[in-house]
Amino acid sequence: MNNMGAGLKITGLKELNANLKNAGSKGISDSLIELLDRVAKDTKDRMSIEAPKGRSLRLSKEITIMSPDKMTRVITPEARNSSNRMYASAVETGTSNYSTLPNLTSLSEYYGIPLFVANERRGGRGEMMNPQLIGMAKAIMENGTPANPFVTRTFNFMIGKMDQYSKDFADKLVFKIVKY
Repeated sequence: MNNMGAGLKITGLKELNANLKNAGSKGISDSLIELLDRVAKDTKDRMSIEAPKGRSLRLSKEITIMSPDKMTRVITPEARNSSNRMYASAVETGTSNYSTLPNLTSLSEYYGIPLFVANERRGGRGEMMNPQLIGMAKAIMENGTPANPFVTRTFNFMIGKMDQYSKDFADKLVFKIVKY
């Protein structure tokens, strides 16, 4: 399992499968793929738990599992802000100060703060940008945001479970060898 910043990649089964085939085992490949898919799903579920929960819940809900080849799974948070940019990396590592204001629509959606409020200067007629939201954006622009390493926490949690996955696989392997 490799930690890739804002996603995890599970590899290494290709080599194990080749070694098992060379040793004369048949049917192992299907068991490996089943195990790989289970680890990938469990990783996705754990990443969803670890992801920070803004009002939109995008970061915890929009996590995908991709299969670039038969023996690899890539689990990636795909959430995008209102500018259509993925933002998991910025959450994972934090941000330093910005040269411009962060996207106000994205902040509004994430924190559930209205983008516009009644214009009190005009007796409540019309709308103006929410001063609370602008203040928050200025603070983020000046100070950045702290890291929330949810992918790293997921990685560490899943590494701790690898012994159990290995044991489960070995139990199936013994069953398959006895069965054939």
